[in-house]
Amino acid sequence: MPERDVQELYRRYGAVIYSRCHRILRNNAAAEDAAQETFLRVHRHLSSVPQAEEAVRWIYRIATNHCLNELRRERMRGRTVDAVPEVADQPFGEDWSPWLPRISGKPRGSTTSTTSIRPKLPRCSASRGAPWSPT
Repeated sequence: MPERDVQELYRRYGAVIYSRCHRILRNNAAAEDAAQETFLRVHRHLSSVPQAEEAVRWIYRIATNHCLNELRRERMRGRTVDAVPEVADQPFGEDWSPWLPRISGKPRGSTTSTTSIRPKLPRCSASRGAPWSPT
């Protein structure tokens, strides 16, 4: 299958493949990347591309498999880099208790007891129904 045929496949089915990728990945940028990667794979395997309607099914399957693999990769990675707190600048041996989960509203290792974790709010001296004013 000549290269111009791949361009024709992209012209015909690019939107369908993008739509499939978007349905699986639920992200515009990731869907665009996946659709592009799908057609790069089609280009790499030009000799294997079936004719006519079989080609659509074949490309659709390539896109589906690629997107499912991307989801597996994301799941294996866990959280994204943006969600991980920056701790590289902290010296070794520093207290890590702020990063550990809190129990009963107090940091781990804390010896002071807290009776309430709710913040103290100013009392309103005005009658009920009147708006609060910071006096």
